[in-house]
Amino acid sequence: MVELGAEIEGLEELEKKLDPRELIGQPAKDALTKAAIIVQNQAKINASGRPGPRVVHDILRGTIHWALDAAPIPSWASVVAPALYAASVEFGSSRWPPGVKYPFLYPALDQSHNKIDGLLVEAANAIEENFTK
Repeated sequence: MVELGAEIEGLEELEKKLDPRELIGQPAKDALTKAAIIVQNQAKINASGRPGPRVVHDILRGTIHWALDAAPIPSWASVVAPALYAASVEFGSSRWPPGVKYPFLYPALDQSHNKIDGLLVEAANAIEENFTK
């Protein structure tokens, strides 16, 4: 019986270079993390001072935090404010006059969109650079 064999040199290095977690995952993780921090910081600024309801601002600001998708290639980041009264501040309350609300979270996203766009462009460039290495 005749046996044939072959050895492919550099296959391990090629597999590492083609690993989507390295090619896409890290740039996506970096961009989403930075974007979430930007929105979180803006939300904390928006939740400070007046105008606004009489709430303990340090408690509201202190609950605002971000989270990132734990997948190897993350697809989302979120910024939340889990203080019990955060939704009433953001959207208004039946205990307040109609139409009175003091949004801080959604405006933070709107106020941050230009910076986020820049981060996404940077991530796309990093991904493109990873593919051309």
